[in-house]
Amino acid sequence: ASPSVQHLHIAHNKVLMTSKDAPQTDINHGSDIKLNNNDEELRKKLKPKPTPEEVRKVVAENYCDTDDTVTIIRELDSYDDANFQIQIGSKTYLCKVQNGLESKEYFDGLAADTGAIDSRKCGRIELVNGIFRHVNDSGTTTPNNLASLKTSLAIPNKHGHTVTKCNLPVVDTSLSPCPFLALQIMEWIDGTTMSEAGSTLSISSVAESGSYLGTLCHALDTLPTKYQEGAKRYHIWDGRNTSDLKKFTQYLKEEDRGLVLDVISTFEREIVTSGDSKEFRQGVLQGDFNDANIIMSSKSDDGDGPNRVCGVIDFGDTTYSWRVL
Repeated sequence: ASPSVQHLHIAHNKVLMTSKDAPQTDINHGSDIKLNNNDEELRKKLKPKPTPEEVRKVVAENYCDTDDTVTIIRELDSYDDANFQIQIGSKTYLCKVQNGLESKEYFDGLAADTGAIDSRKCGRIELVNGIFRHVNDSGTTTPNNLASLKTSLAIPNKHGHTVTKCNLPVVDTSLSPCPFLALQIMEWIDGTTMSEAGSTLSISSVAESGSYLGTLCHALDTLPTKYQEGAKRYHIWDGRNTSDLKKFTQYLKEEDRGLVLDVISTFEREIVTSGDSKEFRQGVLQGDFNDANIIMSSKSDDGDGPNRVCGVIDFGDTTYSWRVL
């Protein structure tokens, strides 16, 4: 039988989450960091690790008037960025400090003379910004009276830019502080994640999430060409790149390695070599549509707790890839 989606996801997670134990490649400090080494190794080194106070100071300096008060409410879980729920005055926002890998790609892609954004060179950060603007501007509404598509639009800093360059610590102390991390303040989508809904989650809510995803896919199909092209990037979490996990399997426990290698072998034989993948529909994907990234309204229409799908977060794995795997 063909490898199931569940097996492919298990293989990806086992390999990439375990690869943190791999020997790390030497890279230079600061702006001389080379991005042609293994992305996952670099991403782990360059994960931001600022303190709440360090984040508060950057936000206050770049986004606030004299009378504004910045409060760090809590740090949020994140695989390779640093995310904080914050308040500026009385309004709640998401503060995202981007991974050093994508941060450097973004700032290197800006025009040297004018600082203008080139969506073809500014990588994942500008791709996600473009998707958020498009989805919010499209006015797309979901079927069956679901909420309008909502994403976390970035707000401009004092200089009118939606990305702020800052100097903050990263996981690898030999590279800290990292002088080119990208910080963004983004609109907060109020609600709870589907994973937090627990026993209140209904089958109809799960079905709604599928409708929401379908509508999101339609919106992404009309994404401007420059962003469609920007999404055609290499990303190891892209299901098409399952074969590339082989190089990490040496770090798995022996009892897991055989299973993962078997899934990869079956994937190559029955999906790639067979030619079946040539028939797969392709498009821009959110890339991580799971219960931790689906936002449910805090109250249903009659006030009985979490109920309706009201947003989706985390487009960091966005690629142009197979819509069905």
